[in-house]
Amino acid sequence: MFGVNDVYFWDPGNNRNQGETWISTNFTLATLTSGTTNYQAKSISGVDIYLNNNSNAVYTLDVFSRLLMHEIGHGLGLCDAESNISSSFIDDNFNPNDPVNTLNNSWASLVDVYDPKSSSLSVYNIGNATPVSGVDLLMESNGLGISVGNPLGNPNLLTNDEYGTRQFLYPFIASNTQEPTTVPEPSSFILFIFAVLLMNRKRLLKRK
Repeated sequence: MFGVNDVYFWDPGNNRNQGETWISTNFTLATLTSGTTNYQAKSISGVDIYLNNNSNAVYTLDVFSRLLMHEIGHGLGLCDAESNISSSFIDDNFNPNDPVNTLNNSWASLVDVYDPKSSSLSVYNIGNATPVSGVDLLMESNGLGISVGNPLGNPNLLTNDEYGTRQFLYPFIASNTQEPTTVPEPSSFILFIFAVLLMNRKRLLKRK
């Protein structure tokens, strides 16, 4: 993780609170966290996270924490929600006419842990930002999901969609057949340790 004042998406003098994550990947036969072996997948081999440290880019602790967790999400393989940035937003039933219910429902239990790509999920276009209030995703690049319903400092800022994507990327076998409606939030410290372990280099994933 680096603090820089001049990188791909900002220059010296920029005063925005923003980050940028570059990821190197390769197609390989992987062993999934559910135990499946020889699974053809794109594996992350290295990650660099850059945060704007221009002297006039001033962060509060809550803003810094939210931004860092968003970038760590990229380091773990989660894409931005907006279709003008990413074309890989996964969901089970997104309906633009009912975004609150279809983006807030839990679908982690629908992931086939032995073969995630065969799960009953699709890639959706949700527009340049989530379309209505009440849908507040950490992985929104535009606003980081900050809202009245998901304020800065919220200790449980991850949504069901982020947990579902986590289950898709790092599938685990639940001890029972019924997935909880909302999965308990992993601690920020654990996510930070993941980021440190993944550090290295290259391909641009996103911007703010």
